[in-house]
Amino acid sequence: MFAKKIKPVVLAIAGAIFHGLAAPSIAQTTDPLQGLWAGNDPSDGGLQTWSIAATDVAGEYQVRLSDTYLRACSGNRGSVLGKGKLDQDGNLIAELKIQCLANPTNEAYIDPIDLNFVFKPRNGYLEGSTASSVTQLPSTLFKTGFISDNIEGIWSGTDPDDSGLQTWIIVRKGKAYQVRANDTYLRTCTGNRGSILGKGTLDQDGNLSADMEIQCHSNPTNERYLAPVHLNFSFKWTVHGYLEVSTSSGVTQPPTTLFKTAEKTALK
Repeated sequence: MFAKKIKPVVLAIAGAIFHGLAAPSIAQTTDPLQGLWAGNDPSDGGLQTWSIAATDVAGEYQVRLSDTYLRACSGNRGSVLGKGKLDQDGNLIAELKIQCLANPTNEAYIDPIDLNFVFKPRNGYLEGSTASSVTQLPSTLFKTGFISDNIEGIWSGTDPDDSGLQTWIIVRKGKAYQVRANDTYLRTCTGNRGSILGKGTLDQDGNLSADMEIQCHSNPTNERYLAPVHLNFSFKWTVHGYLEVSTSSGVTQPPTTLFKTAEKTALK
């Protein structure tokens, strides 16, 4: 009944506003390599999560790894970062650097280790293995994270500063968006646990700005320690269809590439 009284010009304005808050349509790229890829390292049983994202250089990919057991660092943490390109057979050849990181300071120790890694497309999955002095039996990798044009959902990616695997939950609550996060290495709490909670709004380009509070928690009591830290995080869409989250307030963080790992679903 009310729909009949809405003039076409009003509908047009509403549509324009809605479109202005949506992600760019370029998120519809079908590049099958882009995303998060997960699998077990058969050499040590560690769970690997690889982030593969297109860069602004044609044919080039950003490659990052979060690994629960990094043999090159004697099982300790380390960042694994680099870039790669496709060879004539369609394999992704990545040149990476492993930098071992100390707990809880996150300081680098020992010289970086160069690593050549090969991702070979198989029947619906990737086979990842080394082609350098650091040997690894082939890992079977399945895609667990994808590009998306809808900001609501769960997004994951590797923090390039400390190799922590971040998981962000974003959901609309009225006019604002509730934002929560989990980080396997929380530098603000010197690697200990902490809650990361906040909310934000979208700008006209569909980018999200969120004011967050980080509260450190002790084990095993879960008691709070240290004063809460307040940060502003920005979630920006890239032309390749993924999100980049970063902060420049207080605790700086270079952009973390995020892919969607869970989507909204219809419930009756």
